[in-house]
Amino acid sequence: MGESMMENKPLRMGDTIESLIEQHGRKKMEGPSPGPDSARIDGTVYQSETFLSVPIQLRGHLLGMINVSDKKEKNGNGFTDLDLKILFMIVRQVRIAIENAKLYRELKSLTLIDPLTGIYNYRFFTQSLDYEIVRAKRYKRHLTFLMIDIDQFKSYNDTFGRRQGDWLLKSVAKTIKHNIRETDMVCRYAGDEFAVILPETDLAQARMTATKITKNVSTLPARRIVTVSIGIAQWDLNTNRYELIRRADSHLYKAKQQGKNQVSG
Repeated sequence: MGESMMENKPLRMGDTIESLIEQHGRKKMEGPSPGPDSARIDGTVYQSETFLSVPIQLRGHLLGMINVSDKKEKNGNGFTDLDLKILFMIVRQVRIAIENAKLYRELKSLTLIDPLTGIYNYRFFTQSLDYEIVRAKRYKRHLTFLMIDIDQFKSYNDTFGRRQGDWLLKSVAKTIKHNIRETDMVCRYAGDEFAVILPETDLAQARMTATKITKNVSTLPARRIVTVSIGIAQWDLNTNRYELIRRADSHLYKAKQQGKNQVSG
């Protein structure tokens, strides 16, 4: 983007600074404004003899503008090319700061989200479970945990291919998410296993949620009927994260042994 000016361009009634910058190549404008309604910023009447306006752009998108006006000097009352270059330098620094902040948020999201299913990953799961255990202990609340495994997933993946296997993982994750509350958390634990943290939920309520999940997974429009097995564990004062996971995993194993498509715990 060149650092050039447009001088003495007349402003029409109703024109905004942003639209004029877009129209004339996003440069600096200078010239007397014809009236109080000549240009507006965020609905505020803007009237000035001279002003500089430079856009803040990121990846081709206009994020905002930096405007300065009414330069007062002993030997004149206008902006120079040097003023424009300084403003462009400021805008570049602002753009870099915004881009770095955006990149940081994206990278942080990647460390917490499973890229295939779009749900939380194992790292987020362990952090969240530790937090919920502390919270349950402090406020004497119920806390339950579901360990979910897709029955015969390897066979499904081998029979219908990797693409269908990925579709199934995403569909099961979506089904689980749609059958829990907004305050609950579903994470991809590993492979075809999912973990669900149910804060302030007792064992009976957790069983109802698990049963609803098994029922809805079996209705997925897959190449063949798909089922899941679920193990449930309830937190108590003597249970840490590792013990809670071990209990849920033990009940999951029982559900598998009992014929799959079962809820145990």
